[in-house]
Amino acid sequence: MCRTQHDPRRLLASTQQQQQQQQLDVASQRAKLHPRYTELADDLVVQLGRLGQKAGKGWYDYNPAIGKGRKPIPSKEVTAFVQQYIGKHQQQQQASKQSFSREAIVERVIFPLVNEGFKILEEGLAQRPSDIDVVYLYGYGWPAWRGGPMYWADHEVGLPRLLDTLRRFHRELGNGHPNDYFRPSTLLEQCVELNMTLEDYWRQRNNNNNNNN
Repeated sequence: MCRTQHDPRRLLASTQQQQQQQQLDVASQRAKLHPRYTELADDLVVQLGRLGQKAGKGWYDYNPAIGKGRKPIPSKEVTAFVQQYIGKHQQQQQASKQSFSREAIVERVIFPLVNEGFKILEEGLAQRPSDIDVVYLYGYGWPAWRGGPMYWADHEVGLPRLLDTLRRFHRELGNGHPNDYFRPSTLLEQCVELNMTLEDYWRQRNNNNNNNN
């Protein structure tokens, strides 16, 4: 039997190729399933092969000689690709260029993320809000000084503002979206109705569960 069939380096390379192909398959199908889903990130994967830090390039470039390959370096390729993407879609939609403030970008991108965190708690997929914060702090590079998305929503944004903004987005942008992307979580609505932070709500919930046991 040929030794190369059991060469761990070949097996590892084959596994990585299979994983990359799976990523490409998922990326190419996602936009078809979600009409409001922007395909920009998927196009970076499919067209440019920018698979992330391990591949040396994602949204940023990564140089093994700089910061042990973990320091993000702005990519000229990505910048040019984004500008082409903007120009193409402006022509398709015959829309003029629209400017967004930093605050508006945060609301549009991060508020739905926090809302998904509330839904995860509703569904029992996370035991406590801090579990979600830890995942984002250590897994996704959330700024540590902001404490994680759930803590940030509680202590910087405020749940009433979060809820009001999501309701406005759902009213203005949510029609026809298959996953109710902007529809506020029931848990979020309950916290605001009770005038409680998520932290206080979860503490009271746990105390009630302990008293019942």
